[in-house]
Amino acid sequence: MPGGLVVLVLSISVSAGFDLSHHGVDTVGKIPTGLPSVAWPHLTLSELWLLVPSSIGMMLVIFSEALGQARTSPTSTVTGSCLTRK
Repeated sequence: MPGGLVVLVLSISVSAGFDLSHHGVDTVGKIPTGLPSVAWPHLTLSELWLLVPSSIGMMLVIFSEALGQARTSPTSTVTGSCLTRK
């Protein structure tokens, strides 16, 4: 089992078992059920321009990772891009 999952399950068990929320320990509380509704974000043009540099940076990182994978594994195919080697 992954260590993070074990820690999560143990933490939830300890919190519930010792009722830590009533002893001053902050907990998440109730989590709403169901999926959030789909909506288009309300962005102004100035807010959109703030997102452009980050999105370009993420695009370059993703592209370079795909390119690196294609170069290190000559028989692999990188899906979602034009980088294929056989």
